[in-house]
Amino acid sequence: MLTVLISDDEPDVCQLIAHLIDWQAMDLELAGIAANGLDCLDKIKHFRPDIVITDIRMPGLDGLDLIRKVHEAGIRPYFIIISGYQHFQYAQQAIRYEVEDYLLKPIGKAELTYCLENIVRKIRVNQEKASAAEEKELLFKESRQRLQGHLVTVLLHRPGACSSMDIRSLNETFHTAFQEGEFLAVCMQAGGAEGVTEEELASVLKYAENTTIRMLAEQKLENVLAVDGFRLFGIVNYKVGEGMAARMAVGTAYRTALAYIKNRKDIVLSCALSRGRKEPEEFMLMLEEAGEGVDYQLVWEPGQAVDMEQISGNAVDMEEICPLPVKRDIENAAAALNLDKMCRGVDLVFREFRRRDNGNPRLLFEFCGYLEDTIRKSLENSKIRVEIPPGILCTRGVSDLTEMNRRVKEQIGELFGHLIRESESNDNRPVRTAKQYISEHYMKPVRLSEVAELVHMNAAYFSTVFKKETGESFSDYVTNRRMEAAKRLLRGSDLPISVIAEKVGYTETSYFSRLFTKVVGIKPSQYRNLHS
Repeated sequence: MLTVLISDDEPDVCQLIAHLIDWQAMDLELAGIAANGLDCLDKIKHFRPDIVITDIRMPGLDGLDLIRKVHEAGIRPYFIIISGYQHFQYAQQAIRYEVEDYLLKPIGKAELTYCLENIVRKIRVNQEKASAAEEKELLFKESRQRLQGHLVTVLLHRPGACSSMDIRSLNETFHTAFQEGEFLAVCMQAGGAEGVTEEELASVLKYAENTTIRMLAEQKLENVLAVDGFRLFGIVNYKVGEGMAARMAVGTAYRTALAYIKNRKDIVLSCALSRGRKEPEEFMLMLEEAGEGVDYQLVWEPGQAVDMEQISGNAVDMEEICPLPVKRDIENAAAALNLDKMCRGVDLVFREFRRRDNGNPRLLFEFCGYLEDTIRKSLENSKIRVEIPPGILCTRGVSDLTEMNRRVKEQIGELFGHLIRESESNDNRPVRTAKQYISEHYMKPVRLSEVAELVHMNAAYFSTVFKKETGESFSDYVTNRRMEAAKRLLRGSDLPISVIAEKVGYTETSYFSRLFTKVVGIKPSQYRNLHS
């Protein structure tokens, strides 16, 4: 709804105008009434009306000076001048101030209504034109941003694709506006607790992207941004010597995004900035560095973007937080799959890291890599044949040291559990193979030495393993399997006992009968009679 301000030093005139017009029918709203020129100027600055109806002769500030001061203040309402006949020459001068119309007193309803209708029509047309232009500009801007963001996507997923491009060719290819100077990369990462949806994280990153674009635009810093998964990557261009201003702009955008999610304790947003560099061929390195930096948020000051220029390039030797005695304990624990001992070693390392001021976070990620390698090497000397993929101890996206410590131990526990189950399965595998072999060959001579050789084990050791697993000696197990087969044949066939003896692996019927009686408790013939 458009707003109107009335100004006249004659209260009766103001009231007359206020009652002449059906404001609601014309989609207008009376914003206020001013008693003189100075009062009108204050109300225009405060209310910012779309239309001002003012007398040309008022105490304190006449109509022409009022219009001039309003324009000087950068405010452009539509003015309607009203005046008496004797002041008509002033009204003519008002044309130079782009006054929309002037009316002579006494004011008539039809005349004022017609004047207002023309102004409203003109405002609506201009608004539609402005809206169409803004929409066109917005579409062009979004299209340009998408094309520019494609540069980041190419750098992330096609390493080397832009390595030979200079600033001019980048600008021509991706419609960027980079200039000679310096560059830095930024990465923001959104993470959430269980239950946080991908749509919610995407919304947070979109807000962070829009905020960063706005903050950088205010500083007139050319930039390209693109969301990749749950990370927002970008490259910022600035003049030599303006690196601090660029970093501050990104930091402000990051803190604004944090304020956006301040009530969402289940969502974490991290941010990191790369070191500044001058050549486009280093863009890929910068993006990788910023991506690495977000993982360092866990030891950085809350609410501050991680600045890789403030992280030492020469990491302290890991032995300073993981000395040799602790390493030996960890390696022994890995060899024995001893989770408690392994976790104690992890706790000692994290405790030592916390004890140090401004510890380099890279050490902790190197420590996780060392743990993986230690477990992997321990399996080379064991009978467990499990492939441990790189990065299985994944600590990306954790928000603090306590969470990282907990997750490392939790993942080691899961890995050890899997390895222990695999180890037990490996121990059982020879026995399972032997039992399968016996079930298929019990009708023939089955010797312990032959089966041990089949499963690639020493006969004596295999005998021990077999009894431990089955609770029976190898010979007793074979005998019991043959007796079970004999009972099935006695119950389900009319075959002579001598034939049944041969079918279950015995060449002498008398020996079979004695053994059957010993194992089952009755003779074969009696067993048949009981089940016939």
